[in-house]
Amino acid sequence: NFDTYLEFNLSNLNISTFNNLNDKVVYFEEKNYKKFFNKENKEINFDDFNLVIEENILKIEKLTSEFIKDIFLIIETPQSISIKLSVVKNNEGEEINKDDLTYLIQDSMQQILKFNNNLMIIHTIIENYNLDNKNFKLFPSGIKCKHFSLDIKFICFPRKLVNSFEKLFLKKQIVVKKF
Repeated sequence: NFDTYLEFNLSNLNISTFNNLNDKVVYFEEKNYKKFFNKENKEINFDDFNLVIEENILKIEKLTSEFIKDIFLIIETPQSISIKLSVVKNNEGEEINKDDLTYLIQDSMQQILKFNNNLMIIHTIIENYNLDNKNFKLFPSGIKCKHFSLDIKFICFPRKLVNSFEKLFLKKQIVVKKF
């Protein structure tokens, strides 16, 4: 009946729980997170962070009378990495379709991870579709073209960071539903 979100951004830690039945906020807590951030190596101090998370989880579970089973994480840290690339397909005058799009995205992801195995791709954003030198912001279905390209941005986090967040919540029997 409830969705819980944790936003960890450059200045604050926000925890919110929403009632799915009426879309109302039933819990909100905001804390300055600078004390969780190790200035020397720019990594999160998960020991201190764990205490704050545990305290808030207990408050939410008491308030809602339900155990939190999963959580949505919104993370913005200096450790995030954006990788942009363009991929091209010779379409031979055929109509482009979703399968072409899926193939190009999956191939791009594999190439990035092949050479950056310490990263996890969290988000994939298509910034531009180009069909025969015409740009589109939205997928132009049903159009025939000779050359088809995508400008893609991948938001990545170090695998170690993602695993640390997952382990933190798994200790509390909470699954990270989505990053």
